Amino acid sequence: MNLRNNFPEAKMGPDFCQNVISDVKKLIGNSTSFAVVGMPAMGISIFLKYLATLEFAHLIHIDINGFSYPTEAELFKQLPGKEELEILAKKHQRVVVIFNRFDRLQKIFSQNFFARLRVLRDVDREKIVMIFAANRPLAEQSPKSIEGGNLNMFSKTYYIKLYGIEDLKKLVRLNSPKLLKHPQFELALKLSGGHYQLLQLLLKLDSLDNPVADPAIKLQLKELYNFLNYHQKKQIQKISFGKLVKDIDPYLVDIGYVPIPTPLLADFIKQSSKLKIPVMENKLFRFLKYKEGKVALKEEIFNNLWDGGEASDWALNALIYRLRKNLAFISSGYVIESYKKVGYSLIKN
Repeated sequence: MNLRNNFPEAKMGPDFCQNVISDVKKLIGNSTSFAVVGMPAMGISIFLKYLATLEFAHLIHIDINGFSYPTEAELFKQLPGKEELEILAKKHQRVVVIFNRFDRLQKIFSQNFFARLRVLRDVDREKIVMIFAANRPLAEQSPKSIEGGNLNMFSKTYYIKLYGIEDLKKLVRLNSPKLLKHPQFELALKLSGGHYQLLQLLLKLDSLDNPVADPAIKLQLKELYNFLNYHQKKQIQKISFGKLVKDIDPYLVDIGYVPIPTPLLADFIKQSSKLKIPVMENKLFRFLKYKEGKVALKEEIFNNLWDGGEASDWALNALIYRLRKNLAFISSGYVIESYKKVGYSLIKN
């Protein structure tokens, strides 16, 4: 099934996503079935359609987005049977089955379901390759199903990161050429960070002065943030506030969240994070702010914070340290300067 005439993505030319195409061809050449994993709404479907138009193999594109009901019966109705695959394998060097939005079938994932797919692949292990598009590795989505004989076929993951500037321009030129004339087109490209749907939303705005205030932009950023688990959110939150994070979750790097690809995501996280400064740190912050630009003497701080109670240099040093590390304080844009043995001063950074 040659899809060069079926998808407009065939017009993108031979240099679209060159590095990714090279990696994918190597996996296919090595007879490796794998999942393609990327951020939500970044444009994986477009990439897979483009891949399906190339002539290096016989490509079968199954778009699960187009299913009325994403069921096992519907999927296998779309797939060639064993006899047809045997014929295709004899005629072609490689037969590649692409499953777009494979994760829409997650509710029916089971060992038996994956075993049925493996039977089709095993018609010719060398020539038949399957590609599964998802937002998370299959083994993470259904660990009990991806074990035993299924582990070898379904555990391989290829992470596709956000598009480069030139590839984004080609996508816009193909699908929405009028948007190329947007007065702030280059700025929108930069702000998108390579995320195709975010770019489309940005190019619908009359002004890019404060895009995070737009409801559609905010909804897209919220989807990207809420897609992460609790641990990943906490790490991205700290990074957004400029804090150093040790032992970053590899998934965040692999999928392209780190470094944060667009300042808009960091701005959204800052605005939506419910950050608080604890009572004592807040009292110190308010007093330093009252004395902003001047040196607050240690004795002044002791009298105002401890109100004649027992205080010490150690307690004050610890309080200063905690305030400096607090995310809400960091987001305020202030820094605390130390004057050895004298006091502290609050300065707007």
